[in-house]
Amino acid sequence: MTKDKWQNELQMIKNNRFIDKLTRYGSRVALQIGTKSYRYQELMILASEQAKAFESTSEIIWIETEDPLAFTIRFLAAQLSGNFPMIGGHHHDFELNSIKVTHRPFFIGVTSGTTGGPKVYARSWESWEAGFKQINQLFQFEKIENILTSSPLTTSLGLHTLCLALYLGKTFMKIDDVAALATIGVPSTLFSVPTFLLRQLDVLAVSSHLKSIIFGGGQLSAHMLAQLRPKLKTVALIEFYGSSETSFISFQSLNHGKTDLSVGRLFPEVKIAIDDHHALTIKSPYLFSGYLSSTKSSQPKQWVVDDLVAYESGQLYLLGRQSDMIDHAGNKVSPHDIEAIAKAHCQACVAFGVADPLYGQAIALLMVDPSHKPVLQEHLAQALPKYKWPQIYLRTEHIPLTKEMKLSRTQLATAYERGEFDAF
Repeated sequence: MTKDKWQNELQMIKNNRFIDKLTRYGSRVALQIGTKSYRYQELMILASEQAKAFESTSEIIWIETEDPLAFTIRFLAAQLSGNFPMIGGHHHDFELNSIKVTHRPFFIGVTSGTTGGPKVYARSWESWEAGFKQINQLFQFEKIENILTSSPLTTSLGLHTLCLALYLGKTFMKIDDVAALATIGVPSTLFSVPTFLLRQLDVLAVSSHLKSIIFGGGQLSAHMLAQLRPKLKTVALIEFYGSSETSFISFQSLNHGKTDLSVGRLFPEVKIAIDDHHALTIKSPYLFSGYLSSTKSSQPKQWVVDDLVAYESGQLYLLGRQSDMIDHAGNKVSPHDIEAIAKAHCQACVAFGVADPLYGQAIALLMVDPSHKPVLQEHLAQALPKYKWPQIYLRTEHIPLTKEMKLSRTQLATAYERGEFDAF
């Protein structure tokens, strides 16, 4: 490497606050993959080598691999080479050449599409760094050595966890099998989603060194919490509410139970406004930099989320998503009202709207192991007004989730149109 090229590389590192931070951790362990560990200095060497291959590529480097080492190297290499790493989505969804980057992002992402089609967005380093500093203080991460996630690295939560761990100089681990927790011998924190926790419940408490679980991406009901708490008596459970666009909005400790619909108190520096229709507007330093299809080239000063909320006595409550509301014969029907009654008559259920020429949208109820249909219908008729009664009853072996382990009613409606569910 020539002297000029070396000087340019040093300047690139210095100008990238994230990369510059990582170079200071030297011999600390950055990644643990099975029995193999990789130190920060090793990662930087591998990323520098990979960056050479990116010097002649386009500005956007799409990272699709879920291999923790390969993902981390490619992400860091994209940063080192002055390119923009991109996560999420599929090649058939977008043409990279059609994505116009009007300002320098930390990374480019694709939303999960739970409330519609996927959207390309940008996020600045400053927005995440501000949140990392708050997380470190709030959740006492100075006592934590390993930071883990069960989420795919190509999702916002997965990448957020990886970058948080590296920024704080911790050891990052990607957990696919919770049995791996038994091998951890140092204080650790797991970032996850409720569906993963419930599916892995029987083996989740295998590590005495798991100190906390921080989860979001779907509400954990009081009933679900009652299932978790006995298995995780010594683990601090922290629920957060947020999105790819907003990052953290609120959080709460669940060590002493929870109130249904509550998502806790506001994250530091988050300000909210709620209109007469319960629509929520967010102002915070953690907002994303906007959708790349937008004409705006700077970070939004505020963001209106899809969720309907209430705010009482310092607590935020989720009432449902605006996009989840079913427009049935001119009536706005919350699927949660139906599910609250139906869940007593099945293992799991979800209500959603499907296109209907007569009603605009018909109400479909998808159920796992449903009880006898006449009994179910009778209970729904007793508890709900007629306009909230389902017209379509469907059964399935399990409720399909997105790659991010989230529920998408939009995708369920599409699956219904394809004939993927059995009527009963």
